[in-house]
Amino acid sequence: MKNSRDLDYGRLAFPSDKVTLGEVRQRFPTMNAVDFIESSRDGSFRSRMVDAIEGSYAGIMQAEREIARGAFDEALLGKPSALKNTPSEWKEARQDLASDYVHFGIAAGPQEAAQLIRRIEAAAKSQAKKRRSHQK
Repeated sequence: MKNSRDLDYGRLAFPSDKVTLGEVRQRFPTMNAVDFIESSRDGSFRSRMVDAIEGSYAGIMQAEREIARGAFDEALLGKPSALKNTPSEWKEARQDLASDYVHFGIAAGPQEAAQLIRRIEAAAKSQAKKRRSHQK
């Protein structure tokens, strides 16, 4: 059984979930996996295409989870998450994620990006409230 303080990320719908492989190919149109495979010192192979994709989208996924965790902890514990130390750090994290959403085409503009982030926070807070009500 999950700890009552565990946020179930699998039950949250993140905006980045809608990114398709076709969109990734559009974002990196000149990349060809065969051309970008390189050997590492240990003899394993790694694609520079994978590195580029991970660098772009993994950051978004991590930021989404941090935003969700912060909202969940605040709703469950009544205080902000320890992931960020100050309200200005949380504000900056939201602004960075909103910028990434627009840059990568997940949101049409800053207002839509802010709305998507508010939905993440609302879903995480809702999950926390359900957990709290089950604890009583």
